[in-house]
Amino acid sequence: MRLPLACLAVLFLAAPAGAQEMPPLAEWIDSAEARQRPDYTYTRCAGLFLSLAKFDRGSFLPDDILHMRDAYTDLAEAALAFRAQRDGRAPKDYLDGVSSDIGDFVDAYGQRIEKSRDAGKRALDGDPAMAQDFAICRSTAEALKAT
Repeated sequence: MRLPLACLAVLFLAAPAGAQEMPPLAEWIDSAEARQRPDYTYTRCAGLFLSLAKFDRGSFLPDDILHMRDAYTDLAEAALAFRAQRDGRAPKDYLDGVSSDIGDFVDAYGQRIEKSRDAGKRALDGDPAMAQDFAICRSTAEALKAT
């Protein structure tokens, strides 16, 4: 199932949702909660890629932005599938919830990108925790693409 293009556009252009404090993704992956919420990593990574494409696009080549958008779509779809599998409903039933969660991550990462930019740095250079999250998310997206 491919997310409708209109949904992607709404998420990409929408004002970010409320921010949240996030532990480093590597820390979260090792937590007990991670085993109970397998969709979280996919949702968070989708938010990171969308945030970088939206707020730090000048730091990446156009092809990199396209790859992040493709990864965003694959990750969001995986999050929908995990939630649907968990509850036995259709993935489309979770579109609003996944979209909202991704929006929260876009906001949180967007604020971190702004701080790096205010310090005169690229997001991944100015925020080592975000750079580590990006490496995990890139691996996650590549593994997802390979399946």
